[in-house]
Amino acid sequence: KKNDSKMLVDTNSINNKSHQNLKIINFSNNSLMVEVSSDTSYYLIFLQNYYSYWKATINEELQPILKVNDTFMATKIKKGKHTVKFSFYPKKIVYAAYFSIASWILFIVILIFEKTLGIVKYYKTDKKIIRALAALFTF
Repeated sequence: KKNDSKMLVDTNSINNKSHQNLKIINFSNNSLMVEVSSDTSYYLIFLQNYYSYWKATINEELQPILKVNDTFMATKIKKGKHTVKFSFYPKKIVYAAYFSIASWILFIVILIFEKTLGIVKYYKTDKKIIRALAALFTF
C-alpha cells in the first residue's frame, strides 16, 4: 500500500505557547523511540529521509507516516503522554540475507558430504562440480 500523504511545514506557524516535552528513550540507525507529552495535538516530525520501510507506532499501535517537505517523516500525536517509535525494517533485505545464509549452509553441507563420502567420485565426475557450486553460491 503506497502512502502518498504529504504535508508542508511553515516554521513561522509553530506555536511557542504550547507545553510539549520530548524524551529520547532509544536511538539507533534503524529506530527512534521517544516519550512525548503535550497539552495539544500536533505533528511529531522526524528529520529522517522518508522511505516506505519505516513504520511508526504510538503506544504500540501502528500509525500512518506523512511525508514532510517531500523528504522527512511525521506522525500525528494527540494530546497527552505517549511512547512513539519509528522503526526501519527492510523486508526484502532481510529475506535476501536469510536466503544467502541458507545457501551457504547448503554449500557447506555439500562440501562436507563430498569430503566424507566422496560423492564426486561416486558419480564419476570431477571436482569441477564443487567449484561450479562454489561460484554459484558466492554472489
